[in-house]
Amino acid sequence: MALMRWKANYSVGVDEFDKDHKSLMHALNKLHAAALKGKSNEIAGKMLRRMVVTASGHFAAEEKAMESAGFPGLAEHRAKHHDLSAKLAEFLSRDKNADQTMYVAFLYFVRDWFKDHMLNVDREYAPLLKNHGIK
Repeated sequence: MALMRWKANYSVGVDEFDKDHKSLMHALNKLHAAALKGKSNEIAGKMLRRMVVTASGHFAAEEKAMESAGFPGLAEHRAKHHDLSAKLAEFLSRDKNADQTMYVAFLYFVRDWFKDHMLNVDREYAPLLKNHGIK
């Protein structure tokens, strides 16, 4: 049972960013599946690190595209990325300290943040990027 399923309305209209979102969603679902089997502690650290690396690269690419298109909300968007990166670092620290109580909190935090970010925050830049030929 997947925690999240890709829906057409999650698309921001930029292939690279949609691919990253799908990859993050896949990792989240893998961790969720492992948690349902009582095996989250076996893969959580690896999946968390993978998600952090993917998210970091994704944020940098998004910000570069927004900057090149002259997106006026770049500073605010960048701050949201920074906040999520800090939260992911906190979860990584908890995992490093063998805090197994964090896995469920992590799953639902990321799911909720992810939905809000794709459906609301990323939608703000999508039209401008499309107008600048960024697909």
